[in-house]
Amino acid sequence: MDPITAIGIAGSIIQFVDFGLKVVSKGNHIYRSGDGSLSEDHDLEVLTKDLVLFNARVQCALRPAELAVGLSQTDQALKDLSATSKELAEKLLERLNMVKAQGRFRRWKSFRQALKSVWSKTQIDEMARRLSLVKEQLQLRILVSLR
Repeated sequence: MDPITAIGIAGSIIQFVDFGLKVVSKGNHIYRSGDGSLSEDHDLEVLTKDLVLFNARVQCALRPAELAVGLSQTDQALKDLSATSKELAEKLLERLNMVKAQGRFRRWKSFRQALKSVWSKTQIDEMARRLSLVKEQLQLRILVSLR
């Protein structure tokens, strides 16, 4: 066998074993968790729900100004950012619920959820990154409008 081919095969085996270990480890964490989710997903879910509540407060605060005289350019941008943030947060919460084990926690079900979690990790991370960017812009707009 060609040495380059042997190295390629060895690399593939190592990647497969690494993937398997991740799935088994996450499956074990899901099986042992109280709510059927990984701790990192639970933390992200709590933060996202808090952001949804914050967005609702921002929308309520902007409503009287909108009804009275209309929104300024800064307030309209704040409203748009809040709506975008709400939409991203709802999609992220939906994705997090997809990877959460529901019902009784059986080992096989935990393994399947862990597999979904590993496959969805990049999508969840990307949504969380986008939501973080919107949140930072939202904070900046609020600070500017207070000034």
